[in-house]
Amino acid sequence: MTTLEHFDLYLKLIRRLSSGTRHHRQTLIDDFEMTERTFDRYISELRNLGFEIPRAKDGMYWIDRSLSRTELANLVYISDEELTILAHAIEAIDESNALKSDLRRKLSALLDPTLITKSILHPERAHMVKLLGIAIEKKQQVLISKYHSGHSKIIRDRKVEPISISANFQMLCAYDLEDRMPKNYKISRMESIRILDTTFRFQQQHRELKSDPFRISGETERQISFSMTLTACNLLKEEYPLAAEYISQTNDERYLYTGPVYGDKGVGRFILSLPGEIEVLEDNELKGYLQKSIKRYRGNF
Repeated sequence: MTTLEHFDLYLKLIRRLSSGTRHHRQTLIDDFEMTERTFDRYISELRNLGFEIPRAKDGMYWIDRSLSRTELANLVYISDEELTILAHAIEAIDESNALKSDLRRKLSALLDPTLITKSILHPERAHMVKLLGIAIEKKQQVLISKYHSGHSKIIRDRKVEPISISANFQMLCAYDLEDRMPKNYKISRMESIRILDTTFRFQQQHRELKSDPFRISGETERQISFSMTLTACNLLKEEYPLAAEYISQTNDERYLYTGPVYGDKGVGRFILSLPGEIEVLEDNELKGYLQKSIKRYRGNF
């Protein structure tokens, strides 16, 4: 076990013991998958750090926060009520801010994911996330009922093998059993989830889809370049923070984006929103997408 894993285990054990309830020794050993010897060593080390852990004859353990000599107990412990407030505060951050997913991920690493999910999602969606998590862990297929596809504009059931859930609990990466390929599904577009009795049959074909700075997922990456004004550059950084690392300044008035995309829809939407501010360089595929989009737009008038 690495030092980081040791530290993570310490934090989780402190949170459990300082939750305000007493926990039986064997329950803690089983939950944290420790041997009795390892458990005793962790308890001994926590006591040496200043945590007051009474020696109960009935095998119950807890941290007496009123007697503990360290402030860490107060720093690590977060009540369910405090967690709800913290989770809602994180959700108030604009979705385009790259720090939002990092904060969610760090909160998930330390605390009970079930509590976090319930705090930041509508109860119905939280239930679906929980079911998907169970299906991933047990490697079982699921039926997504009445999925609203933004691509095909069709509402129908999807049978999939779930692979992973994004850090913000908004997206499911799953292997589509009909199309025989991995896809991303927005959980908000699912009506319900049902875990099936069938275990994974195509796990060797599972792979997570990557996303470009414009939040488009895919498997085939290509590089694009476009020149832009300062106004466009500032908006690009604000709306798509992950694009910032691919931006360079060419002169006092122009900036250059050279970076990866997995499709034209995301970057195309941004470019079309700023007419006259951006010049696409060389990429004929992106230019063709923009020209078709403009023709469709004109055709509506």
